[in-house]
Amino acid sequence: MAQWDIFHDSNRFIRESNTNYSFYCFSLMTPKGKYILLGFVFLTFAGIKMGICQNLVPNWSFEENNDSCNIAIDPGSFENLNIWLPKWSLQGASNAVSIFSTPDYYSSCFASSSIRPPKIVFAFQYPYHLSSLIGIIYHGVNGSLHDREAVRIQLTSPLKMDVCYHAEMFVNFANNSTYVCDKLGMACSVDSFSMFLDGTLPMPSPQVYTNLLIDDTLNWIKIEGNFIAEGGGKWLTIGWFFPTSVITYNLVGDTTALGIVTSAYYLIDAVQVYPCTDDEKAVLIPNLISPNGDGKNDLYVIDSLPLFSRVSFFNRWGNEIYNSDNYQNDWDGTWNGNQLPTGTYFVVVQMPHGTKKSTFVELVY
Repeated sequence: MAQWDIFHDSNRFIRESNTNYSFYCFSLMTPKGKYILLGFVFLTFAGIKMGICQNLVPNWSFEENNDSCNIAIDPGSFENLNIWLPKWSLQGASNAVSIFSTPDYYSSCFASSSIRPPKIVFAFQYPYHLSSLIGIIYHGVNGSLHDREAVRIQLTSPLKMDVCYHAEMFVNFANNSTYVCDKLGMACSVDSFSMFLDGTLPMPSPQVYTNLLIDDTLNWIKIEGNFIAEGGGKWLTIGWFFPTSVITYNLVGDTTALGIVTSAYYLIDAVQVYPCTDDEKAVLIPNLISPNGDGKNDLYVIDSLPLFSRVSFFNRWGNEIYNSDNYQNDWDGTWNGNQLPTGTYFVVVQMPHGTKKSTFVELVY
């Protein structure tokens, strides 16, 4: 018999003409263990509005495996995960040796306690959704070789040119990890590509990534963002796409303790890529301002921003440097009339109908 699962996305609300809708997704597990993702939007007070959750990521919460739950397997073997693949990795521009990265797969159906959540090899954590999750490592410069694991999957259909898409995943920092890092992201590309362990050669730019040093071992943190597709993208890759020199990599634990991993180890679950909803498409928050007088990005402009939207900017220390209760797309990168230095800032946008968005903003000249 098929088994239904329901979950509520409390972060997504659609409010039109003072009408409150709440978005729900349903996943159906068939007798063969296949998951079908459906979606509905429920009208709170007056009937039901129905829609489809168009996630383009198959096996998006890692529940489908290669019938390996009842056989002996290597702990955490990624080969047991259906459809998802590890990335080819290269040692660098001068080294033609190719190796597979070795991400890890954990599921509650496995008999071995080391790969069955919540108590897994390098962490104690329950999956964000249902019963499975994966883990990947970033190993920075600390006297040994670089290493950056990544995973990839082919989307159910290619991205369409000039169409807005939303990408998201949930990430958790493994509590037995000794380093934290930033720049974990998601890249959609036309072709599958190799990951260079030290980032010496260019790789596709991620459409969504985080500048946060995620160190929360208790809660799942959502990494998300909207982007306009250039067209034809059919592969999704999750990993680190920047040169090692720009990735922050900090020690946070005891590297001599037993049962730890001397790298930054992150758990991942619930990966989605889908066309933007009307509400999300209307307001895209830019991540760049370059007030150098060349007529391009001299002001921080948010297209289609509703009237009486509150916009606040913060510096890296959390100090508010600008705010407006009815933003007029007029911030020019100054604070109290003084030009701010190049760097990363943070913007929070609160719209009058309740939608709240935030992102990092790079200020360059």
